[in-house]
Order: sequence, then C-alpha cells, then structure tokens
Amino acid sequence: LHQLGGVPPGWMLTPPAGDVARGRNLYRRLGCYTCHAVGDESFPAPTGPGPELTGMGAHHPPGYFAEAVFNPNAVIVDGPG
Repeated sequence: LHQLGGVPPGWMLTPPAGDVARGRNLYRRLGCYTCHAVGDESFPAPTGPGPELTGMGAHHPPGYFAEAVFNPNAVIVDGPG
C-alpha cells in the first residue's frame, strides 16, 4: 500500500455520526457564533464575516464541514458572508 501512494483506492474521509447536543455545546464553547449565525438558536449575533449556517447540514456531506474547519480556504464562495 505504501508503495502505491499510501491511500486505498476510493478512500474518502468519513466523519463519525454527529451528536446534536454535543455539537451545539462545542459550537458555543469554541465561539463559532462570533462569525456564524444559526437561525432558531439563542447564540449572540455574529460580529465576524462567516456565512450563515442554518440548514447547511442538508446541503453538504459531513466531509465538507470537516474540510471547512481544517482548511477553511479550500473552498471560497464569492458572495455575502
């Protein structure tokens, strides 16, 4: 495997299943709300430039969010936020 590039054919990042309550607590503890709004939540209003995150889980696979955290400049979308 190492001689063939080290990655099995077809391999993809597969994040574990999420836990809503744990994710909400982590979002709060890390201060993600300072840049990202999430509708119907009681977080303070954002003061930074991050995009609105309401409903994004239905639009992107978990690996997209992992990459956004680990490498935030990997995908840049022109537009508000």
